[in-house]
Amino acid sequence: MYSDPILNSKIDILLMNEKTYIESLSKHLFWDVDVSAIEAEKHQKFIITKVLKYGLYDDWKKTKAFYGTDTIVRIAKTIQDLDSKTIAFLSLIGQLSKTEFLCFTSTPLMPKHWHF
Repeated sequence: MYSDPILNSKIDILLMNEKTYIESLSKHLFWDVDVSAIEAEKHQKFIITKVLKYGLYDDWKKTKAFYGTDTIVRIAKTIQDLDSKTIAFLSLIGQLSKTEFLCFTSTPLMPKHWHF
């Protein structure tokens, strides 16, 4: 490969297939499920939700490269419990109003215990 580690990382992301994509994400995202049973296309909402809520920046880059910004934003609009920073970020990159996100317009059934 190339001597530049950032370029190597970008090339690795572009060459990623479904299984290597899922296996390359942080292990803490899928502690509660059998990773071998996850399919990237079939479980898009599940994966994108985990990455948006609990993922690291590296997970975000891989997910964006694998699914694309449009797919991530389209799915994020249907997630009921994203935090305000994530909504602000996605509305900025998707060039949408925050009110287009379900989690911005709906009230949670259970209120949060603490404000962090």
